[in-house]
Amino acid sequence: MIETFASFGWDLPRLESEGKIKIVFKAPVEEDGLMDSFRLLKLEEEYQNFPAHRVVFDSVNVLNIFSPDWKKTRRSLVDFVYYLKDKGATSIFITEREQGIKDGFCFLPLDFLFDGLIFLDNVEINGILKNVVVIPKMRNVNHDKGMRPLRITPDGIVVDPTGKIYSE
Repeated sequence: MIETFASFGWDLPRLESEGKIKIVFKAPVEEDGLMDSFRLLKLEEEYQNFPAHRVVFDSVNVLNIFSPDWKKTRRSLVDFVYYLKDKGATSIFITEREQGIKDGFCFLPLDFLFDGLIFLDNVEINGILKNVVVIPKMRNVNHDKGMRPLRITPDGIVVDPTGKIYSE
């Protein structure tokens, strides 16, 4: 992750040493077996030690793949999401979907847990893959639901609402 961010000019180790971010890595397989909940990973304890305004969890897919009891893990996920909401933290939970934007959109059961859904995908335009974003859901906000091109730059993510990137 550090190398990936560095390729965009973002220095995560410096930000971490300055106390601006904290990176927590938890292996999907614990010493005593497969993980089965956020409590097992002690993420609430991590949050208490570093009460961030924004929390990113990558990836929900790992929970699904490695959990011996997905129902219990899903309940822990719900608990953790509401724990972060209660603390006033903005959270981003990353997951991959088998179905891309171009294949159509349908809500999955966990989608209703989150206030917003932001999909990043690649679509082919004139024989070239382009990065795009679609926001099918954002509670209490009137927002653009169209597919928009995006670029990841050293200054952050740039979304072009005009779609000009399609003609490049």
